[in-house]
Amino acid sequence: MNPKKINKLGMILDEWKWKSCRAEFGVEKSWATLYYIESRQEGKGHATELLTAAKAYYEKKGKEFGGSVALNERMRKLYQKFGISQIPVDSFSKPPGDGRMAMQTRIMMIRHQPPPTRGCAMKFTRRHD
Repeated sequence: MNPKKINKLGMILDEWKWKSCRAEFGVEKSWATLYYIESRQEGKGHATELLTAAKAYYEKKGKEFGGSVALNERMRKLYQKFGISQIPVDSFSKPPGDGRMAMQTRIMMIRHQPPPTRGCAMKFTRRHD
């Protein structure tokens, strides 16, 4: 189980695959950060095995192993189980990809109501009923 380099939105990441699980890590000289992990067969322990191997691999190379802030309770439990430190996005001086960050999910545009017009933009006439 060794990482493969992939290009994700202009950012070079290490991709790990193990059984039904796939993970992406951002890697620099002194650190490796888990950005994304998924398993097609939950509850089989494939993510646990992959994280164990990845942590050992990067720590053997002298890198600090961490993960981005856990966005759900399951991820938080995995971090606690493996002693993975949560690393805020802005805690490093230079993220991989020359400052660009890959976003896994699509960002939906927020459409705001236009501000109300000022003055007498529309005149209404009173009906004589």
